[in-house]
Amino acid sequence: MTTAKQQAIINAYGEFWEKVKDFVDEDGWIKFSDDKEIIRYEYHSDGNIMCNPLDINKWRPKQLAGIENNNGWIKIESEADLPEETTECHFINKNNKIIYCGTYHYKLIEFRCGIIHLTFDKVTHYQPIQKPLQPIY
Repeated sequence: MTTAKQQAIINAYGEFWEKVKDFVDEDGWIKFSDDKEIIRYEYHSDGNIMCNPLDINKWRPKQLAGIENNNGWIKIESEADLPEETTECHFINKNNKIIYCGTYHYKLIEFRCGIIHLTFDKVTHYQPIQKPLQPIY
C-alpha cells in the first residue's frame, strides 16, 4: 500500500517515475551517478529540480521541498494523531484551507465564538503555532 508521502513523491516525478523509482529514497532524493545523469538532464529541462544543500550530489523535484516534515503539518488519520496536550494550532480541511485556528483541548477546538467539536470529516491536518521567543536584548 502506498502512503500519502510516497504518492506525493510519485506525483512529483510524474512521467519520469518509471525511470527513477528504483533510485529514489524515502524523501524523494536521487543520488547523482553516470547511469542517472541522462534522467536528470531530461527532467531538468523544465527547471523543476533542486539540489540537496547538505549533499550536492543529490537532487529531487522542487515541489518536494519540505516533504521530510510535511511542511510542519501533521496528518490526522485517527484520534491518536491529535495533540496530547492543550496547544495553539491551525487546522486545515481536505482543500488545504485553514478552517480552525485556536486553542486545542482534547477533541475540542476553542474559538472566540465558542467551542466547536473536532470531527475528522472537517479537518485533515494540524500544525502547532510556534510562539515567538522573547528578545534577548
